[in-house]
Amino acid sequence: MGDWSILGRFLTEVQNHSTVIGKIWLTMLLIFRILLVTLVGDAVYSDEQSKFTCNTLQPGCNNVCYDTFAPVSHLRFWVFQIVLVSTPSIFYICVDQSLLEEDLREVGKDPTELSSQVLLTYIIHVVLRSIMEIAFLVGQYYLFGFEVPQLFRCETYPCPNRTDCFVSRATEKTIFLNFMFSISLGCFILNIVELHYLGYIKQMTIVCA
Repeated sequence: MGDWSILGRFLTEVQNHSTVIGKIWLTMLLIFRILLVTLVGDAVYSDEQSKFTCNTLQPGCNNVCYDTFAPVSHLRFWVFQIVLVSTPSIFYICVDQSLLEEDLREVGKDPTELSSQVLLTYIIHVVLRSIMEIAFLVGQYYLFGFEVPQLFRCETYPCPNRTDCFVSRATEKTIFLNFMFSISLGCFILNIVELHYLGYIKQMTIVCA
């Protein structure tokens, strides 16, 4: 399912600059999403189109019905989700590094101001991450729902009549679909908790200043 090493290196760097809650979020992303999609996803969805069979000999009907049944592959949807959800974290680490370089160049710069900039950048990146998570949660619900049907009835051209199509390992895919939805929801909740935690830190910083 591709090489995740580059993204993994970026996320490892992000983990070194994250809060405790942020580290939990990254662990869930690396283990329960990237690792699971890479190791289990290929096995579950390797035959998603080849084993999608329809009761028809009409040329092209099988392909058109599969396209109607799955406009986006579950696996590709989750890969796209992982990349976009990780993007704010990569953006944060790039900005954090640039602020560090600026600090090294400007010896007399107020460390409190620099710390506020880093905290604000971190908060923005968590907010963006949360928006991505909720967008993909809504998208997954509207695209796939919570169940992969064993039987799909297709009425799409060039099929001459309503055609019955059968999905391979529908129960296994349903379990995987709901598990991935639950992990996404858990990550979103962690983001909300982290925002409350960051708000508390910012409030304490203002009080101490």
